Amino acid sequence: SGRTGLDTVQASKLDQTLSLLTDYLGKCERIVKTPLPLVYTRHTARFLSWWLLFLPVCLYNQLRANWMIVPVSGLIGFFLVGIEDLGNQIEEPFSILPLTAMGTGIQQSIFEALDRSEGVAAGHAGSPGDDYVPYIKMSNNPNAFVR
Repeated sequence: SGRTGLDTVQASKLDQTLSLLTDYLGKCERIVKTPLPLVYTRHTARFLSWWLLFLPVCLYNQLRANWMIVPVSGLIGFFLVGIEDLGNQIEEPFSILPLTAMGTGIQQSIFEALDRSEGVAAGHAGSPGDDYVPYIKMSNNPNAFVR
């Protein structure tokens, strides 16, 4: 409570929140590190390819105008291949999320809040002879949170 200015209740709540955050981070790491067999993706793609290959044959007697077979097959194929691609991206959600940018934004917000609590916003850091360095300028290393 000395440097942070938090009372016992706030510090306890902060500790609980950090524990939950750590638990959630562990769960996300387990999701990332869970291997998904390549066979699942390949099997789906092969099945879809064969299905789309035989689709025009199945549509031959179903459509009155035979010239419609190619556009209808192309449209159905476009949508199904798109759904399959979305499924592939959803299998690994962390590869499509901008996690580094999100982490950097969170880091900057935390350091700005710490700077405000230390009086940097009120002009404290610009005093001559002052050895106080704002948190945001202390390190560019995202792993340097603990001092």
